[in-house]
Amino acid sequence: MKPLISFSAANSAAEAPKAWNLIKLVMTHLKKFRTVSVLKWVSSNFDENHLRSTTPLHPIGYYFFLNVQNPRFYSTKRAPRVTESRENLDKTLNGNGKQLKEAQAALLDYLYYTRSLQFGDAENMSKNSPHFLRKLLNCVDNETEVGPSIARFLRYHPINEFEPFFESLGLKPSEYVSYLPRNLMFLTDDGLLLHNYTVLWRYGIARNKIGKIYREAAEVFRYDFEVLESKLQAYEELGINQSALIKFIVSGPYLLIGDVNVAFVEVLERLKGSGFETSWIVENLLEDHSYNWSRMLEVLHLFSEMGCSNEQLGQLIGGHPDILFEASGETTFSLIGFLLKFGSTMSEIYSVFLRFPEIQVMKFFLNLRKCILVFNEIEMEAAEIGKIIRSHPLLLGSCAMKKTNSLLAYLKVGKKRLSRYIQENPEELRNWVLGRRVEPLPNVRGDNAQKTQFLLDIGFVENSDKMKNALKVFRGKGTELKERFDCIVNAGLTSEDVCEMIKVSPQILNQRKDVLEMKIDFLVNHLGYPVSSLVDFPSFLAYRIERVNLRVSMYNWLKGQGTADSKLALGTIIAMSDAKFLRVLESALLRDPNSALSVTIKEMATLSTPLFSLPRHPNPSSPTTVNNDLRSSSHTAVIPQIEQCTNIAQLKQVHAQMLRTGLFFDPYSTSKLISACALSSFSSIDYARQMFDQIPQPNLYTWNTLIRAYASSADPVESILVFLDMLYGCSECPNKYTYPFVIKAASELRALHTGGAVHGMAIKSSLGSDIYILNSLVHFYGTCGDLGLARRVFVKTPKKDVVSWNSIITVFAQGNCPEEALELFKEMEAENVEPNDVTMVGVLSACGQKVDLEFGRWVCLYIARNGITENLTLNNAVLDMYVKCGSVEEAKILFDRMPEKDIVSWTTMLDGYAQLRNYDKAWRIFDAMPSQDIAAWNVLISSYEQSGKPKEALAVFKELQKSKSPKPDGVTLVSTLAACSQLGAIELGGQIHVYMKKQGIKMNSHLTTSLIDMYAKCGDLDKALELFNSVERRDVFVWSAMISGFAMHGRGRDALDIFSKMLEAKVNPNAVTFTNLLCACSHAGLVDEGHCKFYLDIHCGRINLINYPHCSENLSPHFDICLAWVSVLFVVVAIFPESL
Repeated sequence: MKPLISFSAANSAAEAPKAWNLIKLVMTHLKKFRTVSVLKWVSSNFDENHLRSTTPLHPIGYYFFLNVQNPRFYSTKRAPRVTESRENLDKTLNGNGKQLKEAQAALLDYLYYTRSLQFGDAENMSKNSPHFLRKLLNCVDNETEVGPSIARFLRYHPINEFEPFFESLGLKPSEYVSYLPRNLMFLTDDGLLLHNYTVLWRYGIARNKIGKIYREAAEVFRYDFEVLESKLQAYEELGINQSALIKFIVSGPYLLIGDVNVAFVEVLERLKGSGFETSWIVENLLEDHSYNWSRMLEVLHLFSEMGCSNEQLGQLIGGHPDILFEASGETTFSLIGFLLKFGSTMSEIYSVFLRFPEIQVMKFFLNLRKCILVFNEIEMEAAEIGKIIRSHPLLLGSCAMKKTNSLLAYLKVGKKRLSRYIQENPEELRNWVLGRRVEPLPNVRGDNAQKTQFLLDIGFVENSDKMKNALKVFRGKGTELKERFDCIVNAGLTSEDVCEMIKVSPQILNQRKDVLEMKIDFLVNHLGYPVSSLVDFPSFLAYRIERVNLRVSMYNWLKGQGTADSKLALGTIIAMSDAKFLRVLESALLRDPNSALSVTIKEMATLSTPLFSLPRHPNPSSPTTVNNDLRSSSHTAVIPQIEQCTNIAQLKQVHAQMLRTGLFFDPYSTSKLISACALSSFSSIDYARQMFDQIPQPNLYTWNTLIRAYASSADPVESILVFLDMLYGCSECPNKYTYPFVIKAASELRALHTGGAVHGMAIKSSLGSDIYILNSLVHFYGTCGDLGLARRVFVKTPKKDVVSWNSIITVFAQGNCPEEALELFKEMEAENVEPNDVTMVGVLSACGQKVDLEFGRWVCLYIARNGITENLTLNNAVLDMYVKCGSVEEAKILFDRMPEKDIVSWTTMLDGYAQLRNYDKAWRIFDAMPSQDIAAWNVLISSYEQSGKPKEALAVFKELQKSKSPKPDGVTLVSTLAACSQLGAIELGGQIHVYMKKQGIKMNSHLTTSLIDMYAKCGDLDKALELFNSVERRDVFVWSAMISGFAMHGRGRDALDIFSKMLEAKVNPNAVTFTNLLCACSHAGLVDEGHCKFYLDIHCGRINLINYPHCSENLSPHFDICLAWVSVLFVVVAIFPESL
């Protein structure tokens, strides 16, 4: 006989005998009562006397792993959609307490008596599954005898016991619907699940918290017998008491996965070394929060690197526990990164934390971001924002600033004046916080008499219109205006010239002296214009440097491509509106009709007309409309002939026959012929176009066929051009079969504006809600990199089918957003949309990017259990997932049983073994390949080179040369040259250079850089310089390679000279450039020169942001200067919240 009730392992030995005596008393004196009623009373008595753990706990873990599972993975029928919250449901059920109790009693009887579940489990399921009780109540019509009706229903209608079970564990229906077994209905059929569940609640974990553990670490419930017990015992042996371990497990269920979590143990040890006991840590673990112990350990390491001792760490975290526990320290990392990007040093950041205000880290971070946003909206210069952030971080983080528009209204000022006022009085920010009344700023226009006298002194005519205008525009005192005037004169202009400049643009004197100096320096040293150009264009000083830099950079690039007018004046480039600037560029580009940019602009210009003039005709119901009387016996006979053709020669014979019989001018027959010629496996799109051009009036189906063919060809721009011709040459409007292929062509071209125009045309044609068009648009916007717009189109899709879901999942997976892709898969499952093999390819790609092997394994199991058809593409996706997750052996098992393999399958396996440096198995795969294309050779060469085995890499290259097929490509040569560099094999490197010339291989940036690097590392710097000088178009990588070569040979002066020439060529340096330059200076003893050059170019805005120079080790004797460089570097650019 099974026991009536099971005690928790947490019950004390003293309490147990009392409890059993209570049971005996009840069973002796209350025999007339039903057993279930007695046990319910005993169970409630246990709760009242605290004999089972009721401590509320909260879990954490792999949120995603289980949230995205399939409702059909386990369910026996279509999962219901839950639209009512648990609170509303409880309220509804409580409205009739009698029915609720009767339903609970009937369910308890069924689970305990009929299904023989443990009483505690049965009772928990019946009491804590209100949604399931509602389903039962809906199944019976007798409101007066609910209990007997439900009992009768359960007798003849077995239920899926996993539904009330998961709900009783604290999971919502929208969550547990994905965990319902597909081929199981009874809990007792899943022995491991019940066993591990029992282990947890007997250990003392509340039943309603076990659901969270299941959600985040489902593999725990698949452990074999005694495995879970051993894991709990392993943690106890570390000295963690049971109550604390319960809290830790519920807060981080992943602690039960694998061996003892090293990061968790180390965090406990480090905190203990700082004076914190385990009990203090448990107190700070908040309910419903997630904790990542690895991330928390990184936070502790970071503070140690700052120089924080154990005692200081104890004071810091003791005063502000959220530094460590808020989002597992993620917020702290974000705050530190934010301050670093604005130029703060690690010591300054550490000082901020030591003086941290009584405010949560997240609130501090959000306040800081809001202040930066306000500064940006009032058009404060980036350098000034950096200064305020570094000088007043505590002030900015403590202030919940009002919105920009509100501040401007309350203070009664403009943006520029507010910007200046904040820079001069940053402490005033504390008076502009939410909830505090803001007074208008005092009138600081200055003395009009001083301004008037200043203007008269520099040559203005008294009471003239220009003087009145200047007085109205000027801000500041007369002495300040004089100082700014002298600043411009000292730059190299005469007083008369500056006076004329002010008459034209008086606002230029409304800027501080240091801002004027910075803009003049930018004009001369960065843009390369003389100071005298300000006379012709004084308004230059009124524009922000960011706008100037963007405009001039774009113009110079186009001019370098030979597609822009080289005679445009500086004022024209900067002062014109955005719309006019684009028109100027358009006219310049169209001078070269063959350029890709010209083609795009022509497309956009042409598309803009029909967008507004397209007639509104009814949408055709089919791709083409054909009159029945045209379908004569002749063309009825020719259609089968077209369908039986197996090559283009046979199609040409049919074409000739149709010309002789006159059927070629029958729209239906001709459309079929062109369709076969353009879309079949032996297609010839050129021949299809020739036939199309012979048709006097092609019908809509024929137009669509040609558009579709070009969209899938190597020349998709032709698809758009045919579409444009159709708008004017076809009597019928484009239909829902037209737009998807035009959008596909725009997607292939990454032509965002063109596709957007087509989108607008579809809306104007009343086809904006068509599912085929919307699916195409989702893929198009995702391919063009606008994932936000792709998501908006998807959300607006009225009836999403599997193609819709596949499109959005795929674009997010391909857009390096695996988390979002998997979240969309979860939503797809919640909507009960059947996935297919295309869906799973996208999901597997996301798993590979996340390196989430466990979820990838689940996906494989999901595919098998749901009967999704396996094909070559899907198997290759599984292979790729295994390889990216490092499980090459699992990939090999799948590879061996694949019925069909292609070059992708073989190359994936080859790459997997090469990544693991298991070259024996890699060579076996390589030798077994039916055909060894260049990609396979590249994998081996690149792997050897990157793993420090250049000899082996060159040996593979020589084998490739002996094979004579395939021929090396650019990737091959880059990897081989890198191997030559490591070995100093200049002879072979030179031979490769000669080979490239003989084969006519086009020299791109990668090859040029590799050759320069090879010659420099092999000691032939003259040859490297000769190659460098022979290159006509040098990008930043080529320049950086040459600077690096000089650095290797200790020729710092030459490196500086090259760098100067690089700036003269208007090539913007990057992080690598400056790293190489500073290394060259440090090797040649030119630290001061490097410092000056570095500071100058940072100050002038030549770069936006680079990382800490890697050459700091070489500069260690000059560490103070190195720190100065880094400080200057991070001040330059303000990174706003969106870029974090």
